[in-house]
Amino acid sequence: MIKRTYEDPSTDEFREVSAAWANDYDRDLINGHGYKAIEDAVDGFVKRGLARDAHILDAGRGTGMVGLRLREAPSSPTLTAAFSAPRCAGNVSITGCSS
Repeated sequence: MIKRTYEDPSTDEFREVSAAWANDYDRDLINGHGYKAIEDAVDGFVKRGLARDAHILDAGRGTGMVGLRLREAPSSPTLTAAFSAPRCAGNVSITGCSS
């Protein structure tokens, strides 16, 4: 699936691929590809003293992994998440984000 997302699909194709991949996305990226960008990004916020009243926009939030990681951060900022694939939208309530 990851290869298909980098082949420059049309918007509709990208949404279809994203929806089909939603259930396995986290496992595929983290376990299959060693994806660390989420940890690196959130750790970077924390190291720079992310304010408790910070507001963060996660555009293209995927399955909400950043939201989960930020919720565990000491400052626990407000996160607004947006994603256009309807199948992924259901993950918002799981991560405690708003969309």
